[in-house]
Amino acid sequence: MKLFDMQGKILPKFTSSHIIYSYKGVVKAGLQFKDIKVDVNENSKTVYVDLPEPEILSSEIDNDSLEIYDEKYSLLNSPKFEDFNESIGSVKEKARESAIENGLLDTAEENAKKLIETSILSLMGKEYTVKFN
Repeated sequence: MKLFDMQGKILPKFTSSHIIYSYKGVVKAGLQFKDIKVDVNENSKTVYVDLPEPEILSSEIDNDSLEIYDEKYSLLNSPKFEDFNESIGSVKEKARESAIENGLLDTAEENAKKLIETSILSLMGKEYTVKFN
């Protein structure tokens, strides 16, 4: 098997390195509560709530969960610390994208609605209706 660089030149053997690893991580999503707008119509006993768009609040990796499955270092091209940091950034971004694709933002919005509705009804009374715009 021959390896080539970006210019198409053949690389000598022992110039390829790789690491296969996994991490556990957490992606958190939610709403900025300071941006919620509430309007109360006392006549109709209706509370109108305008929510901001849900957003990813953080994407975190548990460094203690690192598991290395396979690693191969070449004599001429060993991985650098910068490469590893760049890889972690990529892992965080992929976790973020995957969480969005799997409906995390929708779940965050639904959870916020339940929390807000429960809070409003406990403060205002069960005779009120909560409507989200």
